[in-house]
Amino acid sequence: MNYFTVDKQKMKEINTLAILNIIRDMGPISKADISRTLGLNAATVSSNCRDLENRGIVKAVREGVSTGGRKPTLMDLNTERVAILAISLERDGMRVGRMDLNGHFTNMRTLAYDKGRQLWAVFDVLGQVLDREIELIETSNDILLGIGCTIDGHVNSETGYVQRARDFQWR
Repeated sequence: MNYFTVDKQKMKEINTLAILNIIRDMGPISKADISRTLGLNAATVSSNCRDLENRGIVKAVREGVSTGGRKPTLMDLNTERVAILAISLERDGMRVGRMDLNGHFTNMRTLAYDKGRQLWAVFDVLGQVLDREIELIETSNDILLGIGCTIDGHVNSETGYVQRARDFQWR
C-alpha cells in the first residue's frame, strides 16, 4: 500500500495556491467565502491571506455586504504591484513584456535580432534583457513572481530541454 504525506510547509503552499486561484477567479471575495469554497477553516484562510497581503500579492479592496454580522473585507489580487516577466523567442525577434496575475500583458515590446543567430548570441541578448527588466521591477518596488520563456520547437518532456528550435536551427 502506498501512502502520501506532506509536511506542514508543503500543505501551506498548496492551500496558498488554492486561495490565490479562488481570489483570481472569484475576487473580490471575502475570507469567509474563500473558506466555504475551499472547505478550509477560517483560521487557515485568514493566516494565508495575511501572509499574501504582507507580501503585497493580494490586497483588501473594500467592505462587502453584511449577512448579519460584521461587514466582510473583500480580498483581490494586487495586479498593480505583482508581475511575471514573459519572453517569447520568435523568428523575427524577441518579445518581452510583463504579465499581471490576470494574464494581461503590459509594456510588451519586440527586440529585433537576425534570423539564424547562434544560440550563444541570442542568450547573450536574453541575459541583458533579463538584467534590465529585473532591475526595473526592483527599482519600482514591484514583486517579480516568475519568469516564463517560450520558443517554438521540440522539447524533451523528461528533461525540459529544447531538442530542436525550428526557427533558429538549434539542436
